[in-house]
Amino acid sequence: MNKNEQNACQLAQQIEKDYISNMLGIDEQAVDQVIELQETRQQAVNFNAAYEKADFECQIFNIAGLKIAVPAESISETLKQQQIRENDKAQNTANLFVGTACSNDQTINVIDLEYLLMNGIGDHDSATAHQQNPVDIIVLKGSTTGFIGNHLVDQQTISKQHVHWRDAESERIWLAGTVARLGLVLLDIEGVIKLLKNCTK
Repeated sequence: MNKNEQNACQLAQQIEKDYISNMLGIDEQAVDQVIELQETRQQAVNFNAAYEKADFECQIFNIAGLKIAVPAESISETLKQQQIRENDKAQNTANLFVGTACSNDQTINVIDLEYLLMNGIGDHDSATAHQQNPVDIIVLKGSTTGFIGNHLVDQQTISKQHVHWRDAESERIWLAGTVARLGLVLLDIEGVIKLLKNCTK
C-alpha cells in the first residue's frame, strides 16, 4: 500500500470513528470496541438496492481527497466534458447545486459532491469554476441527478461484510457507510437525490 492509499484509509477510518463517537457519545477507545463488535456481527443497514447483494461492483472517484465508491449499477451514464449551465435556482441556493446539463433532451441537475463532503467549507467560487470549465458528469440511474466526477480512479468489487454502515438517522444523508480497510466511503444514492430535491425547492 503506497502513501496515498494509507492516507485514504486513515481518513475513512477517522470519518467512521468520528461518526460513531458523535452518535453514541463515547470516547475513541470505546469506538474501537464498537467497530470490532460490528465486524464480528457483520450487520448491515440497507440504504440502496445496489447494496443488498453480498458483493457489489463500484466505481471509485477521488473527490475532495476522499475515495468515493458508487455502485456501478446505480450509474446511468457518464457525460464527458459537459458545460454546466447556470440557472436561477443555482444562483439562489447553496453551492451544492451548481446548475444543469443536457442528456438526450433531458435536463440533468448537477451537484458538486466536493462542496457537500467538505460541509460547505472551502472555495465559494467552486460553482462558478465548474460552470466555466467542462466537467465529467455521472448521472444516477432512475433520476435526473448527476454529480461532478472528473477523477475516476478505479473499479472494484466490495464485499458487504466489510462495510460499516451508518445509522439511518445520521445527518450525513450522503453517507451509506465506510470500508476502512480499503479507504473507501460509500455514497448513499437515494440520500444524495433527496438532498438535491430539498436544495432546489
